[in-house]
Amino acid sequence: MIEDIAESDKLDGCPHPRKTLNIFGHKDAQSSILNAIKINKIHHAWLLCGPKGIGKATLAWKIARSLLISKSTSINNNNTEFSNKLEIPENNPIYKRTLALTEPKLHLLRKNWNIKTEKFSQNITIDDVRGLKKFFSLSSTDNGRRVVVIDSADDLQTASANALLKILEEPPVNTTILIISHNPSMLLPTIKSRCRLLKLKPLNSVDLQSGVYQALEIESGIDDRILELAHGSVGNAIHLLNNNGLEIYKSLCTLFSTKSGLNRVKAIELASKAANKNSRQYFDTLISMIVIFTNRLALFGAGAPPQNEAIENEFQVLQHLAPNLGSARIWCEQLPVILNSAVKANKLNIDPSSVILDLLLKLDQITQKIQLTERKRYHDNR
Repeated sequence: MIEDIAESDKLDGCPHPRKTLNIFGHKDAQSSILNAIKINKIHHAWLLCGPKGIGKATLAWKIARSLLISKSTSINNNNTEFSNKLEIPENNPIYKRTLALTEPKLHLLRKNWNIKTEKFSQNITIDDVRGLKKFFSLSSTDNGRRVVVIDSADDLQTASANALLKILEEPPVNTTILIISHNPSMLLPTIKSRCRLLKLKPLNSVDLQSGVYQALEIESGIDDRILELAHGSVGNAIHLLNNNGLEIYKSLCTLFSTKSGLNRVKAIELASKAANKNSRQYFDTLISMIVIFTNRLALFGAGAPPQNEAIENEFQVLQHLAPNLGSARIWCEQLPVILNSAVKANKLNIDPSSVILDLLLKLDQITQKIQLTERKRYHDNR
């Protein structure tokens, strides 16, 4: 049974995207796809990118089902099988087959589960990508469209990325490839250039709350501070709830709250927890908190502070570390650096505690640089 199989493209605590009933937000992206389907001008590859947990994969599965029920011939607006939404009835055979991963015209490319090691493979390998050739070689009996979902392209090796590029350069007829990426800066520019981009943004507060309640199957009871820190990501909110995210964020802010600079002893203590056995969740949560902290610093410095404090006296810390637009630019530049460090750590099996400590020290260096600039400006203006 598919329910018994571990799935690498499923966030802990959330239903799998193909099982998620409603999608919240991303109306522009949905409209782009709907218009393309209705006029039968569907690009052979679409890149859905944006922060993790905001609904990219949920959207991809809704697109996939809509494409599978559409015919290869021109679709008119009166087609009774196709509505003005990316929805098909749950009793539709295609819906049921995609839910069970038994639809012959759909191929899901993701990291595989190794039964012997009881772990996911570290990457999507070149053999995984080459397996698409077998899928493409199968004829479509009803002349319908084939769909590939790749979740996610961030997991591709160099060789597998090049193999995918060859497919994108000579795409199979009547086939659409939906590529999900949380960190598109890591992708080959040539892959991005051959895809139509769907850049998805974090959810607004209303859509975020609705998405979290749907995922948890509840109607209320989520701490507003969790939603504040989730930064528009349902996945982030649930991850924070399940992994003590609020306390980790508080510890992170405390590290940078003093004018004397980073407390190295506390920094080492915080990082060393990532070296413990079975500490992957802690590492992921701490990386998420560093990203969120950095993002909130950038927003604060740019004059667009978060609506609410996530912890007591947070705004005082943000004001200290991001006093102006110049500092906001510096913090913005660090976001891809942090994400890339986390990705490399996972792919290369680098000691997670050293990755965390290195990031904290880099952030401290930036903090000292910003404070030095501010002191110099203050003395120059006296």
